Amino acid sequence: MKVKIGFKAIIGIFFIFLISTGIAACSSSGESIPVYQPIADPPEEVTIEQLLNSYSENDLVKYENKKLLFSGVIVEDINTVFIDSANASTIYPVNNIVEFRPRYRTDTALVREGYIIDVVGELRGVFGVMNPYIIIDDCWIKIIEGDLNVGQYEDPDY
Repeated sequence: MKVKIGFKAIIGIFFIFLISTGIAACSSSGESIPVYQPIADPPEEVTIEQLLNSYSENDLVKYENKKLLFSGVIVEDINTVFIDSANASTIYPVNNIVEFRPRYRTDTALVREGYIIDVVGELRGVFGVMNPYIIIDDCWIKIIEGDLNVGQYEDPDY
């Protein structure tokens, strides 16, 4: 005696198998929900004045190898470094003698003099003898206040 199973029956059995394994895979296995744990320590909040005071006292060592947060920094000047004629320039916002170097060049594309920014970065050191700069490197920069002129991008005059 031959048992004849139709194509529709095979497809139906296959879908029942898929549904049952899917339900079994989604069931609770008694594991707890993972708890949020920060990857790194939060940055230490520092003002430009604190950094300058430490510089004048030759005590910048206390800020080395730490992520620093500068809130409400007014961009007093823009330093521009031209890499070569084929590439865009890199813009470094400056407050007093503190220069903020972004992680990516595009992070400072819209930053202009007079803007207020928040910056998270690491102290790299002091460079220059006649005109020293305190370099804050690997910066994440967020514009807090400034005329962004969205859709009306103009090159600044520097």
